Amino acid sequence: MPRVVIVGLDGVPWSVINRLYEDGVVDVLPEIAKEGAYGTLTSIIPPYTVPAWTSMATGVNPGKHGAYSTHVPQPDYSLRLLTSGDVLYPRVYECLSMCGMESVVVNLPLSYPPRLFRGVMVSDWLYPKLKVYPEEESAFLRGYSQPDPLWALYSPIGYSRTLLEGLNGRIGAIKRLFQNVNWDMFFVVFSETDFLLHKDYENIINGGNSHPSRNVFHKIDSFVGWILDRLPQDCLLLVVSDHGFAKYRCVVHVNSLLRNLGLITLKAFRRGTTDFSGRLPIPRFAYRYIYRSRNLRRLVGPVLDYLGFNSASLYLRIPASKSYAFMLPDHFGIYINSRDIFSNWLLKKREAVSIKRKLIRLLRRIKNPKNGNHLFSAVYAREDVFSGPNVHRIPHIILVPSAPCWMDHEIAGAPVEVRTHIDHSLTGMVVLYGCDVKAGTKLKGASLLDITPTILHYLGLSVDSRADGRPLLEAFKPSSAVRQRPVRFGDYLSRWRAALKFKLLREKIKHRGKHA
Repeated sequence: MPRVVIVGLDGVPWSVINRLYEDGVVDVLPEIAKEGAYGTLTSIIPPYTVPAWTSMATGVNPGKHGAYSTHVPQPDYSLRLLTSGDVLYPRVYECLSMCGMESVVVNLPLSYPPRLFRGVMVSDWLYPKLKVYPEEESAFLRGYSQPDPLWALYSPIGYSRTLLEGLNGRIGAIKRLFQNVNWDMFFVVFSETDFLLHKDYENIINGGNSHPSRNVFHKIDSFVGWILDRLPQDCLLLVVSDHGFAKYRCVVHVNSLLRNLGLITLKAFRRGTTDFSGRLPIPRFAYRYIYRSRNLRRLVGPVLDYLGFNSASLYLRIPASKSYAFMLPDHFGIYINSRDIFSNWLLKKREAVSIKRKLIRLLRRIKNPKNGNHLFSAVYAREDVFSGPNVHRIPHIILVPSAPCWMDHEIAGAPVEVRTHIDHSLTGMVVLYGCDVKAGTKLKGASLLDITPTILHYLGLSVDSRADGRPLLEAFKPSSAVRQRPVRFGDYLSRWRAALKFKLLREKIKHRGKHA
C-alpha cells in the first residue's frame, strides 16, 4: 500500500540550501535532490505562511479556501485572527480521512483543531496551546514544545539557541509518532526555518558552521536523513517549502504612497474608540512613542498579536469617513473602502469600481524615483488572480513589487525607502524521492498548488475536480504505475460539506441526549 511523507521547511529557498551545502552544514537534501526530482516551487500571492500552507494543503487558491492572510478584515475595520474553522475547503488529510485513510499531521499552520480527521494531529504554533488529537496519544509528545514565534524579543544568538534546544525535544516526539502510529500520510512542518531566516538571515548565509542558527538547519537536515533510512519501499518522500526568502534593497510603503495620492489619512489615537485596530492595552503617550519607532513596533507587535490584541494599530489608523483605499498588514494588496466588505463604507459600488480602475492604471505606470523602473512588476484586479466564492475577502487590487524592492503597509515617511530588508519571496523549493521517482528530473513550472493533487494521485485516489494544481506526473518514471494510470477526478468539497453537516447534527443529538 503506497504511503506519503511530507517534510515542510517553512520559508526555505534553494539559495539557502545550496549555500549551506557548500559550507558543509547540510548534505541530505541536496543529495536526495540529485537522486530524485527537484525544482523551484512557485508560491501563492501573498507568499505568507497561512495562505501558502493552506493553498498547498488544499490544492486551491485563497479565493476558494478563504485564508488569504493571517487576519481577515471585519465590517467595522477591525482585524480578526483566522482559525482552522475559517478554511472553507477540505485539506489533503481531510480528503484522506473521507477515503478511510489515516494521517499524522504536526504543526501544519491553521490545521488545529481538526474538524474531519482520522489519525493523530499536533497543534500548530498559531494555536494558543499545545494540543494533541486525540488526547490519548499525548504520551508520544513527551518533550515536545511549540517553537517560539516571538523572535523579535531575542538576540539572534539567544533565539537560535532557544530554538535549537526545543528542536531536540520536538524531533524526538516526531520520531516516536513516525515509528509507533499507523499512518498513510505523515505531514510535519518545521517553522523554525522561517523564524530564523527573519531573525538571523546573514549568519545563516555567511556565518560559521558552528553558529547555532546553522545548527538548526543541520539538525533538520539530519532528521530528513533519519526518515530516509526508515522510508518504506512503497513510500513517496516530499520535502517542500511554502515560500522563499530574499534580501531586498528597498521597501515600498504602500500606505505612504496612497496617502500622497490623497486616498488615505491618519487618525489620532483615542482610547475607547472603535476603529480599524480595536483597543490596545497601551497608554496614549506610550502608543505615540511606539508609533514613531519602527524597531519598537516590530518588538511590541508580535507580543500584542500573541496576547490576542491587534498590532495593526501600531502601523495604521483608518477613519472610515476619510480613507478611500488602504493596505492592511501582510495583505499584499489594497482594499477599496466599499460596501462589499465594510459597514461604514465610503464609496458606492459604481464609485468603488471607478476608483479601482483608475488606481490600477496609475499604479501600473508609477515609477520608482530611486532607479526609474516601474514600482510594481504587476498590478491586478483581484478577479484576475483569484477565483472562487471567497474572492470578496481578498484585497480589491493585488500588487507585486518590482525587484529589488519589497513592500509593506507603513504609512510614515516617503513611499520608497532605500534600505536592506530581509523578507519572503515567491520561490520555494520541492524534492520528490522514492522508488517510482525518476532520478535527476528537474521540475519546471511547479506550483505549491500541485502538491496535494500529486499526493492524492500517488495514493491511488481521485484528484479534486476543483483543484487549481495538477499531479506532477513528470517527476515519476514512465514505467511506474503512478505515471501510467489515468488521473481520476472526484468531488471532495461536496462530500466534505455533507460530512461536516452530519457531524454537527450528530453532536447536537448527543448534546440533547445528555440534557434530556
